[in-house]
Amino acid sequence: EELLSEKKLTVDADYIEEAKVQASYYWYVGCDYSTYEYYAAYGVDPSGYFSPYATFFEQNGVGYSTYEKYMVNEYKYNFLFDKIYGEKGEKEVPKTELTEYLNKNYAIADSIDLSTADSEGKALSDAKKKEVKAKADALLEKLKKGEKFDKVYNDYQESLKTTSSSSSTTTSSKTSSASSTATSSAATSSGVKEYTPEAYVNVFGDKETTYENDLFDEVYKLKLNEFAILEDKDALCYKVVARRDILKEEYWLKNFRASITFTLRQDEFDKTLADKTANVSVTADEFALKPFTVEKIKFN
Repeated sequence: EELLSEKKLTVDADYIEEAKVQASYYWYVGCDYSTYEYYAAYGVDPSGYFSPYATFFEQNGVGYSTYEKYMVNEYKYNFLFDKIYGEKGEKEVPKTELTEYLNKNYAIADSIDLSTADSEGKALSDAKKKEVKAKADALLEKLKKGEKFDKVYNDYQESLKTTSSSSSTTTSSKTSSASSTATSSAATSSGVKEYTPEAYVNVFGDKETTYENDLFDEVYKLKLNEFAILEDKDALCYKVVARRDILKEEYWLKNFRASITFTLRQDEFDKTLADKTANVSVTADEFALKPFTVEKIKFN
């Protein structure tokens, strides 16, 4: 609050209200609003997948009002951080630094995924797995001979529709598709088409990123436009990939800018806040805290 006042910044009331709404969803449902809406859109009850935060916190002496204050402060933290280090902020992180981090810690690749799991999600036998590998090899050869990736990808997807096992081809890979809905360029207000990644573009991040993937090192060592077959043992699939240049389109920096900025400047920001509160006196109510020692925390 002191830093906000010092910098003459005011957090919009709608922004605070959004924090309170999110707090209510986490408290009573166990997920954020957008996740709740996603499940609801498919007629799925989110309660079957999430546990309300209230279940854990209330039995340990934390009430809703306290959690709501926490969420509001989190929003203020992010608001202040963005005003300082975000785009057009007083300490905006240089684009060169952001780009360097993006290029060193992320990689993108076109990918065709061939499942090595059966209809129940269990690993195929070695014999069946060899058959899938043979299909991956055939796709790789088509790409090496010059066929366009989108054609090979689309032809493979069409082939799945003709098999009774097509439902088993969807994987739950930690690899993130770059776009879950947009598969073509979107038009801007000026009429110029803005790049959005195709459905087959995957993002691979190293362990410092929210896109952490075990295949990052293997993808990163590929040359740009080089083809390869990689095995994702966690997702139970072979991936026929072609590494692409993550710096070619501004899309990637635009979409990862916030998370990269946070990674690069969080420690500095936290130190600033710590210095501001160094002389703040806090008196603990030992009587109130006694029932809630670490040893007494309840998880059920």
